[in-house]
Amino acid sequence: MSMVEWCHQVRVPAFGFLRLKPWEFDRLSIFEFFDMIMAWQEAKTAERWERAYWVANIMSPHLKKPVKPAALMKPFEKKKTKREIIEERKAFFSNFEQEREEVEKCQRKK
Repeated sequence: MSMVEWCHQVRVPAFGFLRLKPWEFDRLSIFEFFDMIMAWQEAKTAERWERAYWVANIMSPHLKKPVKPAALMKPFEKKKTKREIIEERKAFFSNFEQEREEVEKCQRKK
């Protein structure tokens, strides 16, 4: 995927979900943009959990068996395959190793 294709694909999240202005989007690095998307996703998940909590509290008095928020959240949770878990773990450790090497380089320069 070229940089131009990537920019076209991320316009919806940038201008829609994050409500960035074009000049704000242009000033962001890819890493900053990715961090903003991840933070937005975490905020949405927290919002869904809160909503599930309140809906469960509203529903439970009217049912024989109380509803738990986790049961309401089940459709929104993505189950990871073993392969995805292994890939995430490998990516984490390789990223950790790269950061460690960068820190060592910076310390040697001083």
